[in-house]
Amino acid sequence: MPGPSCPPSPPSDDAHPDRTPIGQGKVMSSPQPARQMGFLQVYPVVVLPMFLALIDQTIVATALPDIAAATGDLGNVSWVMLAYLISAAIAAPCYGSMGDWLGKRKMLRVALVISAMGSLICASATGLEQIIVGRVIQGLGGGGLMALSHALIADVVPARERARYQGYFSATGMVASTAGPVIGGLISHTVGWEGVFLAPLPVAVLSFILLYRLPESARAPGKYRFDLVGLLLLAGTVAPLLVGLDFLAGERAGMAAIGLVLVAIVCAFALFRYEKHAQAPVFSPALIADPTVWRCCAMAMCHGATLVAFLTFLPLHLRLVHGYDSVTAGLMLVPFSIGIGLGSMTTGLLISRTGRTAMFPAMGLSVAVIGFIALAWLSPMLDSIALGGLFLVIAVCLGTVMAVVLISAQLASGPERVGAAAGQVQLSRSLGAALGTAVVGAVLMAALRHGGDGAGTLVNALRDGADADLARDSSSLRTVQLGFGLAFSALAVFPAIGALMAATLPLRRIK
Repeated sequence: MPGPSCPPSPPSDDAHPDRTPIGQGKVMSSPQPARQMGFLQVYPVVVLPMFLALIDQTIVATALPDIAAATGDLGNVSWVMLAYLISAAIAAPCYGSMGDWLGKRKMLRVALVISAMGSLICASATGLEQIIVGRVIQGLGGGGLMALSHALIADVVPARERARYQGYFSATGMVASTAGPVIGGLISHTVGWEGVFLAPLPVAVLSFILLYRLPESARAPGKYRFDLVGLLLLAGTVAPLLVGLDFLAGERAGMAAIGLVLVAIVCAFALFRYEKHAQAPVFSPALIADPTVWRCCAMAMCHGATLVAFLTFLPLHLRLVHGYDSVTAGLMLVPFSIGIGLGSMTTGLLISRTGRTAMFPAMGLSVAVIGFIALAWLSPMLDSIALGGLFLVIAVCLGTVMAVVLISAQLASGPERVGAAAGQVQLSRSLGAALGTAVVGAVLMAALRHGGDGAGTLVNALRDGADADLARDSSSLRTVQLGFGLAFSALAVFPAIGALMAATLPLRRIK
């Protein structure tokens, strides 16, 4: 019998007659959950922790200027965001593994407590260093909230119905990501930046109480031993990689960034070597080796790269190329938010009714590639209505991905490794977000620097609040348009890779 550190190998078609070939893919029937519960019994319980994690991540964005002013440290204020992202990325696979061994509901409650402790530390901080420490602790909880929220559904919802929940999850996540900066700005303006960290606490308390409505999940057999060495190697991989990519995306690219990436590569190699023999690995090479799981992780990475990089640079594009003010640029994101929700929920319903999985992201991401190419080279000629329609189409296509990714990875990993699969998918998405932002930012900055001092002056002037209409009359406008054309063309590479992964996904249908 294989040890608990390795996920169960996918059973053969002979062992499971209900798992039969469909073209080049497979039809898989999943184990039924121990206890099936109604939608209203399950959804509020599992969605609130995920909502809390996303709010914690985004609500601080609009309060950063006030935090910088209060602490007098403008140069390092970006670490308030980066510290959370790094610790959450490291924590996600750890919670996934521990949830499989110790119980997902129990570990989700632990994550809620840690997240709340981080919020209290941030709210009571008197300097930027204390806020950053609090954000690290907050992220250590937030990574578990994201991974275990998705994994918990597998304990109480059948696989095909699970797709519907994942669709609603994605829609709720987009609402949280969009509403977070707005809520943060209002709170920071009315009660001060400290209130930004206190506002999510009632949600954490409510989530903690509601978790008692769910049954405790099954646990992996055997005695659990925490994988401390694996955690340290994972941290040595993720932290230098994310910081190095952040340097590459900004104006600090150089030997320091390259050195950090090299450190991450060395630690990643050591991580893979060590985790092959760990009893309860926080990062399972055997799980990643599964053809379905590694393709799902690649799709999650491409999705994170596409979504985060696009939302990062789109407001600047709308202001520089189209001359929109910040309010109008914000309104132009509304069709995108609506589209993500529509795509996610529609995909979830279609999977629930048909059982088909891979075809939806394969088609959706292929159309998204065309959409990004059109945006790259036709955007200057489009009015606001046409732009909004294009954003809607791209968003609907991107909404087809994550439900398929999570369900396919969970089914391929087996019931004893559902948490580990969710954690590795979440880690892949976080790494993809950093990679996509770095690549698109590097392409854009290189194009603007190649365009001469005028383009760089234009960007700096607009960031400082210069009039957009005057800037668009600048001789540098053509260089800026070309720069964004190249940046969005580079961005289109990520959904293209994701479409290829979806088209070759072994798990084609859920029976």
